[in-house]
Amino acid sequence: MLSVLESEDAARDLSPDLQAVARLAVGGLIVTARRRAGGVVSRYFAPAYGIPEDPVAGSTHWTIGPHWRAKLGTTVSAEQASPRGGDLTVITTDAGRVLLAGRHGRLPPGTCSDRYLDRHAAAYAAVGMSRSSSP
Repeated sequence: MLSVLESEDAARDLSPDLQAVARLAVGGLIVTARRRAGGVVSRYFAPAYGIPEDPVAGSTHWTIGPHWRAKLGTTVSAEQASPRGGDLTVITTDAGRVLLAGRHGRLPPGTCSDRYLDRHAAAYAAVGMSRSSSP
């Protein structure tokens, strides 16, 4: 479930009732708001899956990117405001594909990250990014 809040502060300060969130039919709650510095801020709560708050949920940005595209354009800077936090670049193409870029700890070769980047290299190149690009 996606909830768009009125302000960045509302998103950062949110303290949801996790028992109520766990009862949602969709299993989780994405909250987002425009950021004063540009882009958006988000948080993701999924207690039904044993995740009170996800530190940086790339998958939620597959929903956030298309939502904000009409107001903010195809490329959106996104900050996940969990205690650990993280920054992503979210690109929503005209074809509806959502591409994510951001920094993460190094994963072993052959993991999802490497296979994903190899498989989608052409899509990233189409928007001026490569495996070595930094948002």
